[in-house]
Amino acid sequence: MQIKELLNYLKIASNDERIIKSVVTSTKDVEENCVLILTKGHTIDPNLLLNKDIIKKCLVILSDQKNENVIFIENLKDRVFEILDFVYFRFKHNFKIIGITGSEGKSSLSNIIYQGLKVINKKVMLISNYRYDKDVFLSELTTPTSKDIILAMEECQKRKYEYLIFEVSCIGISEKRVSSKIFDYLFLTSLEVDHLDYYQNIYQYHLSKISLLQNNIKGKKFILKSAFDKYPHLFEKITNLKIIDENEIILKKSSLNHQVFSYKHVDYYTHLIFKQNRINLTFLIEFLISIHAFNFKYIIKKIKRVEGRLDLVHTRPYVLIDNAHSKQSVENVLKEISLFKQNKLICVIGAGGNRDKTKRSEYGKSCLKYCEEIYVCNDNPRKEDPYKIASMIALNSDFKIILNRKKAISEAIKNASKDDIIVILGRGNEEYQIINDKRIYLNDYEEVKKCFIK
Repeated sequence: MQIKELLNYLKIASNDERIIKSVVTSTKDVEENCVLILTKGHTIDPNLLLNKDIIKKCLVILSDQKNENVIFIENLKDRVFEILDFVYFRFKHNFKIIGITGSEGKSSLSNIIYQGLKVINKKVMLISNYRYDKDVFLSELTTPTSKDIILAMEECQKRKYEYLIFEVSCIGISEKRVSSKIFDYLFLTSLEVDHLDYYQNIYQYHLSKISLLQNNIKGKKFILKSAFDKYPHLFEKITNLKIIDENEIILKKSSLNHQVFSYKHVDYYTHLIFKQNRINLTFLIEFLISIHAFNFKYIIKKIKRVEGRLDLVHTRPYVLIDNAHSKQSVENVLKEISLFKQNKLICVIGAGGNRDKTKRSEYGKSCLKYCEEIYVCNDNPRKEDPYKIASMIALNSDFKIILNRKKAISEAIKNASKDDIIVILGRGNEEYQIINDKRIYLNDYEEVKKCFIK
């Protein structure tokens, strides 16, 4: 595409016939003959990131902050996805796009719907930070960059996929990485407390997620009644809304290996455990109804556990790995697991650095409420002092601070008896730990396996 085509589309007069090689949204990705889109971040003026080398490589720089080296575009952040769509993907697509947002269960629900569609032989792509199989488009971010979403859509079109699924985080929404208009199906899993490091208050955080549904006209939306009841005045105006009542989801039998639940008086057997998965499977049932699928019992039974999400990886002692890293998710996981303990419940936990500090003491309170032994270690400390993070979780001398996560996992398992339950929280199936600016390989699954090698 020529520069003039893009600028004319943006209603800026141009006769520049130079060819655009790429469009980038970060100065780190700048290459020769690219268009750079710079939008104001949380605190920084993007134009401060410019230097002579960057300016020389770019054919043109678009910015929402005025500067002699850029073309000023008002409300540019709202148009990033549109611009990338225009450059990379200027044709209608034949596949359906599914977006998952909410405070808890996004990754699990994305994977569960992905599996469910595959059971009924649909061709589906999942955008994820973990490659479950060949149909996964890898992304380091919970919600991919606008460019990666466009590239994934392009791949779906080329390979004739029927569905594309990805998570839509509150930060992804606020940073306008994606347009709400593209979704054919949207799911809001829950509205809890999180990301108060990014938002002024809980209402602003919740509103960011609700706005995704509000700004979508064509799509079918699925939410829980508990979420609807918090903001009925906002949800009542949303079209094509399916409200799921949690009171209709009834637990019949439960263990650390499986559960049986009923929904609308029909019983379902599943290998997935705990309440969040019952809710996610109910979302799947309602979605399958909306696409006129059938044989739900068979589909639910075929769904495998999602790696890193309430995943039982060893028995006697029982070891579970989960990604819980919000105040409510940590409380929920520990509360439910405690119902199965025959002896001790042992927790290995940490907290992310340079993130919401208020939830750290809440982690500690939940651990004291349900656990007999608590090991506090590094999660992703980033640029914070790891010991200070751990000290905010460790509320008294009952906590054992072992910052090295590998050693903490090893100690927890070594000191456990056959009837104990060990739950390792915070990282799920992540493969790297971030300390300062370094990414260090570390996988909780591998560390658990090492402990049981004879």
